[in-house]
Amino acid sequence: MSELLTIFKQIEENFYRQFPEQGENKEYELIFSPFSTGFDYDDFLFLDATSSHEQAEKYVDELLEFSEIANTIPRQDNFWTISGDQRDYLFNPYKNILRSLRLLDTDTLKPEMLYKHPLFKKALKVIREPEQGKYKAFFELNERLTSEIEELKKSLNDENRTTVDLEIKLKEDNLKAISSKWETEGAKDKVESKILEIIKDEFKRFILDLDEVKAQLDSSKRSSANMNREFYLTSCSPNNLYKGEELEWTKVSLKKSEIQRLLKNVKTEEYQEVFGDSNLNGLEIDRIEYELLFVNVTRAWFDPNLLHKPYWDINILNREEIDIPRYTQKLIFIRNVDIQLPRESQKNRQILQKANFEHLGPFMINAGQLKQGKNIRLNSVNKALKIERKMVFNVSSKIHEQKKDNHLKTGVLINKKQQQFAHLAPQLRDRGKKNPAAQHTKPKLHTIKPMMLKANFIFFKPIKVRLQFKDTEKHTAVIPDLSSVNVLLKEKPVKATFIQEGSELVTNLNKGQTYTLEINVEGYEPVRTQLAVTPPENVKEVSKTISLQAKVEEELPESFQLIGVVTRQLGPYPNPIEQADYL
Repeated sequence: MSELLTIFKQIEENFYRQFPEQGENKEYELIFSPFSTGFDYDDFLFLDATSSHEQAEKYVDELLEFSEIANTIPRQDNFWTISGDQRDYLFNPYKNILRSLRLLDTDTLKPEMLYKHPLFKKALKVIREPEQGKYKAFFELNERLTSEIEELKKSLNDENRTTVDLEIKLKEDNLKAISSKWETEGAKDKVESKILEIIKDEFKRFILDLDEVKAQLDSSKRSSANMNREFYLTSCSPNNLYKGEELEWTKVSLKKSEIQRLLKNVKTEEYQEVFGDSNLNGLEIDRIEYELLFVNVTRAWFDPNLLHKPYWDINILNREEIDIPRYTQKLIFIRNVDIQLPRESQKNRQILQKANFEHLGPFMINAGQLKQGKNIRLNSVNKALKIERKMVFNVSSKIHEQKKDNHLKTGVLINKKQQQFAHLAPQLRDRGKKNPAAQHTKPKLHTIKPMMLKANFIFFKPIKVRLQFKDTEKHTAVIPDLSSVNVLLKEKPVKATFIQEGSELVTNLNKGQTYTLEINVEGYEPVRTQLAVTPPENVKEVSKTISLQAKVEEELPESFQLIGVVTRQLGPYPNPIEQADYL
């Protein structure tokens, strides 16, 4: 089991401490994403109203993206991803309910319709009249006898018919007697009239709230011309995410002992689908540090309480159109995630053989930095690979469909996608660069067109040139791309085609000339050097070794990483009142 899983467990404990009233409520659940996605502070400028005038198009795009992130309905129990399906955005099923619901006709209500409904008992509790106590005693007795009669009727069969029929008759006679006393001694009509009045008043408040939400829904509607999609304005609290340094981040530092404590409480299946099966899962860890922020999602157009009131009913053939099992209440952001490894760990040395980008659960790391003895910086997929966040979202949104088509377990599919991101890192990072020249297994002599001096008509002969590259600190060979070297003659570009022989780059240049070489190798400082192609007589090639100094890259902390959501279960919709009319 990976020690990094303790990050998720610790986030849950932080949530329970910060929001004890929600943490103890089983309606709330933390669901993590299999792909960590990074944001810059500027990605939240839509929260600053002044930016809408400065960059209108970018402003709308950011509004759309945040709305879709915050309103994706988390339908899976073990992982969260942004949806690509319109029915999975909270505003669409909610809108379908509000536009298609039928409202209770309170004029059709009668007390006996309400006896079995929770609404009746709730209204009875708020009555403060002296008769309330007597009425309640008769009501509870009536309820008990009615229930017993129903149970007896269910148990009736040929063998016990005589006995059970007699018992039923006795209880029914008792019920009639109680009903008679209820009317005369229990203020039945007076109390029930008050109950109907309370319910009708509550219905009026429901209608006012419903009208307010409908108005908010209409005024919150927006559309994106670029994406050709409609969405509904959604905001958050704190609402100054574009000023990240002013936010109250919770700093978390887990030492070895705390990691081991949390690890004992982690159930692997809780996070297995999210975390996947990385080559780096077995790393031994000394300390984990990160900063944590829970962001409340705010929606002026959404009131979940309306959905729990029994004043509406709906007839719809496709129940999926109004299905909202849970919704996102908070977004979980982390930043500055650093992992310190033990100085001496044979197990870690065996794991850290690859010097490239690898996925570690939903995160990306540069394993090359680990080999240099640096701490792990856990990055988001899009930031680490320098790709658009939308690319990550597009992949995650298709997981459900691919799971259905390929009949794969979700965990297997997610792990496959995580590995694909890691393996495609070089291609994705090099996107937009000029494709290097094709490599050849056998050296081919490339003849450069001879240069002719007009004065004495001297022809220059090509000669083979070998370039070797070495890391100045490690004293190891460096193999650059074929397109990493530009050749100049008198500051003008010279067409020179390189081939690779082992760790060397080979080309042909004219004998007797002095060239300028411009070398740009990824991860190293650029080099500009002179190459004099003036070998002694009978020497058929020239060699030059070029020293490369590794770049010292400043690691800027990511602004935010979105790694999951806090959800709240909506529960089943309320049962309509039997025999009442809904219009």
